[in-house]
Amino acid sequence: MTDQVTLRLARAEDAGLIQAMLEALAAETGYPGAIKGGETAILAHGFGPRPLFTAHLAMCDGKAVGMALCFPEYSSWRGLPGIYVQDLYVAPDHRGAGVALALLARAARGAQYLRLSVAASNEAGARFYEAAGFSEASAERIFVLEGEGLKALRDKV
Repeated sequence: MTDQVTLRLARAEDAGLIQAMLEALAAETGYPGAIKGGETAILAHGFGPRPLFTAHLAMCDGKAVGMALCFPEYSSWRGLPGIYVQDLYVAPDHRGAGVALALLARAARGAQYLRLSVAASNEAGARFYEAAGFSEASAERIFVLEGEGLKALRDKV
């Protein structure tokens, strides 16, 4: 890669770029069609009156070649603010050039730690994160409650 890559915050008009990179990430990790909500959800939740996430874009020659979608979190055990990196994607032709590390560094600004998860099927991603200095949180397990189970829980109060 000989062209200069620059980083910038995503704007509302980038919702389509974000959606496309999320779809590419899902397909590449074995989950094609898994991204729900589309551009409408990205606009509503990322660029509405109370944004729930921030997206950093890596740009090269006016084209988005990478993205880190993240949001703030707080660790009561650490007593520190952190950032959760929900999605990190770099276009295949820009991998290995430091774009992903640059996106993580940008996402980490102001944070005392970074957290993320990687799909169990994404061994290359796990190796990348380990090489970048991340360690697996082997003492934690991820649980999800959604759909009818979440509705049933909410209905209990």
